[in-house]
Amino acid sequence: MKTKSVGERIRNLRKSKKMSQERLAEKLNVSRHSISNWERDVSSPDIHSLLEMTELFGVSLNHLVKGDELIVNKYVYAGLAFFLGGLGAHRFYRKQYGKALLYILFCWTGIPGVIGMIEGVIAFIKTADAQGNI
Repeated sequence: MKTKSVGERIRNLRKSKKMSQERLAEKLNVSRHSISNWERDVSSPDIHSLLEMTELFGVSLNHLVKGDELIVNKYVYAGLAFFLGGLGAHRFYRKQYGKALLYILFCWTGIPGVIGMIEGVIAFIKTADAQGNI
């Protein structure tokens, strides 16, 4: 399976927002020609433009540049944190293995359980997207 290039991701995100190249160029203070070159992978955007696009499109820099993004469901994460937080289950779910191992190492103290419950409540309060992901 061929992965999308940065230019293809920019084009798809721009079109998903129903935005023309001209409009995107205005928002980023660059020329329409620059947008066209980025989308055709003739050139690459600078870091400032990439950061502005992440805010404009509501995606992470990692997603924009590499195309992968860890999807974390708000309700699964909150449930794991609240009920199994003392064992670091929510950290394993987010692929934060180092922190998860610390939770396991100190679970006998009860402190990770309390922290997990607090993190579960905070996660539940966070705003999620349409699919319930945070």
